[in-house]
Amino acid sequence: MIDVYLSSFSSSWQTNAPHIPATLHSYAEQFEFVRDTFSFYPYFFHTKKGVESLVNQIESPGVVASNIVSWNFNRSHKFLKLAKMKHPTCLTIAGGNNTPAKLPMDYFKNHPYIDIVVHGEGEVTFTEILRLISELQSTNFDREALMKVDGISFNLNQDVIRNKPAPLLRNHKGVIETPSPFLTGKFEQYFDEVDKYGEFRGGVWETTRGCPYSCTFCDWGQLTNSKIRMYSDDRVFSEIEYIVENFDEIFFADANFGILPRDPEIANRIVEAYHRIPNKRLKTLHVGGAKNSNERMFEIGKILSTTPLTRSGMSLSLQTYTEEALAAVKRKNISKSKIIDLQRQYRDSNIPSYCDLIINCPEETFDSFKQTLNFVLNQDFTDIRMFTMDIYPNSEISSQIEKYKIKTEKMKILNGFADDEHEYIEKVVATSTMNQDETELLRLICRTIEILHLGKWTYFISKYCKDEFGIEYSDFYEKLLSFGDTEDLEPIKLATSEGYIRKFNNGVASHFDGTYSPHNISWKSSFFRKELFTWLCISENRKEFYDCITLFLSKLLPVGWNPEVVKFNQSLIFSPDYDPETGQKFSFAYNWYDYFFESKELKPVKTSLYVSDRFVGRSHDQVKIDPKNLDWMRWAAGGRSYFSQRQNSYIYQDIEIK
Repeated sequence: MIDVYLSSFSSSWQTNAPHIPATLHSYAEQFEFVRDTFSFYPYFFHTKKGVESLVNQIESPGVVASNIVSWNFNRSHKFLKLAKMKHPTCLTIAGGNNTPAKLPMDYFKNHPYIDIVVHGEGEVTFTEILRLISELQSTNFDREALMKVDGISFNLNQDVIRNKPAPLLRNHKGVIETPSPFLTGKFEQYFDEVDKYGEFRGGVWETTRGCPYSCTFCDWGQLTNSKIRMYSDDRVFSEIEYIVENFDEIFFADANFGILPRDPEIANRIVEAYHRIPNKRLKTLHVGGAKNSNERMFEIGKILSTTPLTRSGMSLSLQTYTEEALAAVKRKNISKSKIIDLQRQYRDSNIPSYCDLIINCPEETFDSFKQTLNFVLNQDFTDIRMFTMDIYPNSEISSQIEKYKIKTEKMKILNGFADDEHEYIEKVVATSTMNQDETELLRLICRTIEILHLGKWTYFISKYCKDEFGIEYSDFYEKLLSFGDTEDLEPIKLATSEGYIRKFNNGVASHFDGTYSPHNISWKSSFFRKELFTWLCISENRKEFYDCITLFLSKLLPVGWNPEVVKFNQSLIFSPDYDPETGQKFSFAYNWYDYFFESKELKPVKTSLYVSDRFVGRSHDQVKIDPKNLDWMRWAAGGRSYFSQRQNSYIYQDIEIK
């Protein structure tokens, strides 16, 4: 038997199931020659060991292959390089989104340890490589033999030889009918590994492939040839039961879930299985909705809202509303009026929703992005995910660096076990229309909004400033940043930057690395995110923080502003000294609750709020509030997820008004 070793290393935030190795394996083993000739060893995927120690587990390999993506580029290359050094006769194969769709002519001179690069979908191509090995009983091929395999480039004495593309997977009806990695038991070893470390079982799930859009910042449409192809109904519907029973968290790998008429039925079947299965594991679904969200997405949102599975909710993906920037990235958005109507429907139906924004698309300016930011904040999304643009090697924008005078810098996203195992992503820091200082200021404004506005520390205060004095949200947070700097106010400076991470966590944003943890919270085997950590640090220093906010407002607002708004905002935030046995009472001279939650006129009406929360978090992922063990405050700060759990976090939920 010829031994096969496959890798797909996880990112820093969660050890997800190795979907690509499992997909390649499940497809290949349907053929008798694969079952008779090859032995597949457990996949390499987790981040608990260095690459060298993993390669030392390999014995007499025939084939070593890596799925190379943005978050595992360096580890994957090191894995292939060390495997080739230790076992020179093995065949090394690279594939994945971060292998160039068209190799530069010096590729194999720079990567001599790679024998073959697979382009596009890998199932058929990988299996054909195995077929060639089986027929020749050797991994030492000549050029004539390798020319028979479509969809590859291969290393011929460090020259690049590229074959014609492989056909896409689909039957005569355009449907993908392939074995499922879920239903063929390919994740059992993964379950054993993550269970051993006490981690969540996370996975990705495809119901379709392809993307009909051609956004230049994304490589999805370019790599998948655009047209959407469905997996068969039988496969998709059968996988649902297995997923609900065996996974804690699932990320939809569809580029546009909700674009097809079948998609509400998929949502219905997920909900049915969730309610029917007694010992279910599934806690969270991350749904990447159709780019131009529509009534079908709203229907799916209503269906899924009958479970607590969606964290930040349904996606209304925008990126920007600047027309010049949208044209530059080949994207169209639905109208602002349609967004307003859809978001009103989501709010009225109590369905959470979120949107994505890219800070610095080509042709975006500092002021134009602030306009988009203000529009989005006025819609009161459950979550707003704000990013600077990344550059991916197979995206169209990667070939437009000169056109838009794009400047990039590498940002570390994972600390590896060795210097050559650290992972980085290429971030845009300047364009022809937005310089580096403007980009950085917008990034800080967005981070401040993420922590203080979406995290509720200044949500009500900023809304008061907007409604009563016409101060736009982006201006409020820009002025707050400036005030913290000019007045040298540490509580504001630490809260609006990575200051707490630098001060208490050795500057490490990916995992707990410090000696100090706010509220003595334990991070062992727990999800760490710098936003959670910062929120908790503010919580420990809330008095000093709100003293600075009061000083800021006294400088920002005219005489006659109502300082009780600060008390109201502070009172609603979960407090570590809150005791659920006694609850808590807050008294105000004005009707703040009705003003903010019922949109009533602010009046001098004596009002008392009675808080009686006993849990924090959503029903399936909540913890009991325990004054003796403040680990519950981590759920108050956003729980655990790739993106923070903003529903039922930050502020008290069980409130009685008198």
